Amino acid sequence: MALHPAFLVVLLVGALAVVSSQVTLAPGIDPKYQFFIDLANTPIAKGDNFPGLGVFRWARFRSNGSAYLDGFQQAFGDSIHMRTAPWGGISLALLTIAPGGLRQPHWHFNTAELGYVLSGTAQVGAFGPGTLPAAEFAVQQGQIFFFPQGNNHYIANSGSTNLTILNAFSTVDQIQTLQLDDLLLLSDPSVTAQILGGQSATFAQFPAYAVGSKALVPGPAGSNKIGSPLDGPIVSSDNLNASNYFYNLKGSQNFTYPGGVIQWARYRANATAANLTAQQTAFSQTLHNTNAGITAGSLLVVPGGVREPHWHTVNEFAYVTGGKGTIQTVGPTGADTYSYDAVPGNLFFFPTGYSHTIRNPPGNTDNFTLFIVWSTSDELQSVDLEESFDVISSGILGQAFGVNPQVFSSLPKLHETIAPPRNVSGPAFSNVLASSAQAPASGPAAPAAAGGNGTGTNGTAVKTATP
Repeated sequence: MALHPAFLVVLLVGALAVVSSQVTLAPGIDPKYQFFIDLANTPIAKGDNFPGLGVFRWARFRSNGSAYLDGFQQAFGDSIHMRTAPWGGISLALLTIAPGGLRQPHWHFNTAELGYVLSGTAQVGAFGPGTLPAAEFAVQQGQIFFFPQGNNHYIANSGSTNLTILNAFSTVDQIQTLQLDDLLLLSDPSVTAQILGGQSATFAQFPAYAVGSKALVPGPAGSNKIGSPLDGPIVSSDNLNASNYFYNLKGSQNFTYPGGVIQWARYRANATAANLTAQQTAFSQTLHNTNAGITAGSLLVVPGGVREPHWHTVNEFAYVTGGKGTIQTVGPTGADTYSYDAVPGNLFFFPTGYSHTIRNPPGNTDNFTLFIVWSTSDELQSVDLEESFDVISSGILGQAFGVNPQVFSSLPKLHETIAPPRNVSGPAFSNVLASSAQAPASGPAAPAAAGGNGTGTNGTAVKTATP
């Protein structure tokens, strides 16, 4: 990927602006928890637990520190709040809904929402705003739904097992939400009756409840089935109306690298060149045109493979969906350097400019898989470590490291993005640098800019920014 000068300026400004100062940690909490939370096992607040119906588990900032349930939540929540501005923040929730359960129709004042189905089957409805069409459709494991800011939407479990969803919200502030049932409850009854045909007696029969108490509701009495769709049969997710809100991530094009695979749900400025289908183009345009502030994708690393050290101009959140791996972060001036053993249910935060490495260690037998979101709805931009060695002349690198430029000019130009398993022989690179003689700052001209190229499912080379 060639580095545009404006992109380099953004990176430089970001690197100068991001500070490695620590958040205030509770006693006994390791600083590494600023970038990691075990979301699948984090405590559940009383107001997020609906016995027999489902639960919400949160990774988010709380303006009232006493609202955190433990020091791990506080370390992560305060960290994402401190480190995300001005590049856009993300809050995440792990939502479980029992069979027949319904997440009430509602909308968010200050955020878009993107959901990835981890297990189960959902029926989803989305309505507005503006000229976006209404749609109701099914979403299955490995697929994505998206609701723009202000969009009235619901999520129902239409299957026979629990529905589990990872929801990403495009804000790090407190999420502001209003439910349809609460709006009806709080509105002037005479106005409500007037606009709905004068049937005031109908609404008087509704059961009383406290505002905000019915985020999750059960199915019809004596059944684990959800109610009928509002406007007739559920449409196919291939329907173009539904495609504004739906993306089949697991069924999308594979970008295959020597050590793994990437799949995308993102905006592409040139949908034709990117070989997007009509349905994928509709989703891409909705993300971008609604200024969603979210991009998503999945990453698979084979045993022994590694997604090389890299960084972005936006914030990244990576949720482990399968296998086991190791993850390392490196922050400004080498601070915030932490290594983690990662397992399913773990959530990681990589702030803007932070280098991060995702590895499936040798000896593992299963693929290491992650679902990833970034805080942008523009085209994602990344820089890889190997790419930095490619585009900067060996003479400059030799001067910077204080070694003979041939150390760098002799490196192979692999452009792998996800490196495959391979035996590593000889001294460590750091030892090579230490033992190399100082040489004048000269060397061959910079090689051609590297491309982050993957091979698509059709066998053609496809230019792509990488996660």
